[in-house]
Amino acid sequence: MKFNLETADHRFLIQNYSAEGVLIAGQLYRESLIVTPNDPPSVWSPPAVQLLKLEDFATALQGNPEVLLLGTGSELIFPPYTLNAEFAQLRIGLEVMNTAAACRTFNVLAGESRRVTAAFIQNY
Repeated sequence: MKFNLETADHRFLIQNYSAEGVLIAGQLYRESLIVTPNDPPSVWSPPAVQLLKLEDFATALQGNPEVLLLGTGSELIFPPYTLNAEFAQLRIGLEVMNTAAACRTFNVLAGESRRVTAAFIQNY
């Protein structure tokens, strides 16, 4: 799935998502990532989705996002329900979706200059 959104304000939008990985700024990433519109992607080593805890998102929360998109790979897998409550206490929206949807949503929100961070769990 190719994306064509380009903007001068954001250098790190998602150019493509496929079974091989996520293409950002001309580089293909095959590992789990933390992505923001204005910073290079960071490799992330999360546990299985069902075992995620708030502390697993320490790097993702450094930029004080208003929304965090959690891409769970080719299938939608929900994290523990307590994670939503912990994000709500921080006043950060947690949106869980498959990675293709998270990539599209990330580009839209970044294009609107929203404070968005995406966390993609690798299972390409």
